Amino acid sequence: MSATLRATFRPWLRRSRRLVHGAMASAPLRGGLTLWHWPGEAVRILTYHSLGRDDEPLDAWTVVRRSDFLKQVDLLRTRFDIVDLDRALAGEPGPRPFAVLTFDDGHRGWVDHLLPIVRRENLPVTLYVATGHVETGQAYWFDRLMNTLQVAAPARIDLSARRMGMFTVGESAGLDNWLCISDLLERLKQEPLDVREAVTDDIERQLRDAPRRAVEPICPLTPGEVRSLADQPGITLGSHSHCHRLLDQIGVADALASIDHSRSLLKAWTGRRVAHFAYPNGNHTAALAAGIERLGFASAATSDHGVWSPGESRFAIRRLNVGRYDDLQRFAYQATYRRSSQG
Repeated sequence: MSATLRATFRPWLRRSRRLVHGAMASAPLRGGLTLWHWPGEAVRILTYHSLGRDDEPLDAWTVVRRSDFLKQVDLLRTRFDIVDLDRALAGEPGPRPFAVLTFDDGHRGWVDHLLPIVRRENLPVTLYVATGHVETGQAYWFDRLMNTLQVAAPARIDLSARRMGMFTVGESAGLDNWLCISDLLERLKQEPLDVREAVTDDIERQLRDAPRRAVEPICPLTPGEVRSLADQPGITLGSHSHCHRLLDQIGVADALASIDHSRSLLKAWTGRRVAHFAYPNGNHTAALAAGIERLGFASAATSDHGVWSPGESRFAIRRLNVGRYDDLQRFAYQATYRRSSQG
């Protein structure tokens, strides 16, 4: 699709996404769906990325407000047993269905906001760490971009020289602004990594003097913080690759090397065995799944929407994605959703 066509259809796509979001959160629809029940062995594995302060004016789907997360945990506990990933995968059903809380990437919010909750609530969680940004201390391109786009006034970004058209961010706040940011992120995911990095550099230059919102930047953990998390009872550590590339866009051998390197680093930092993996961005193939199993992992999680049941593949596990703009009604719908992405 050309830049002109994308610019033409982008407002319509945003309106459509807002309508879908609102419909899924509606009380009448939710009320009908929550009457449906999965068999007791079905597992809801929820995907988060990071947590942040309640009062922070951050427009990033990946950073859930701390109080919203606590409300979601309380809601889950009314209907499910929140268990660690190993117990859920063991296929031994309890008196109630299982739910598993997973977090991807490896952001500082895990230490600042999640860890106190884990300790106080005795909450089991699985943390999938992408080790590249932890090792270097430099954020991946997508986090750099989200940080850069937290502007306090409307800002125009000119990418016409790269045949990507024009983007405007900061005209609003909240979901509408996030949809603008998300459009740009999704557009860049279609490009090779060197182009993504170069475009991110270009946008940083264009917005260097733009007024900024008072937000904490999204930044990676340190190896010492990863170690402290691994030492916390209830926390299961998993790999999220080293490179955080879209693994279906690179060779299988390179992808598996990145995964194995990540596991080796995590073991070196923590002294712990790493048995679980999550595909960056959820991108996966049958060849990748087979390779990850050969590496000796016990599971690999996707971002495909749905629930997982014992007997299904452990190397293409479906999850339920949760973000900043999922209010409690929509979250309730997600948690009781009956159909999977595979029908």
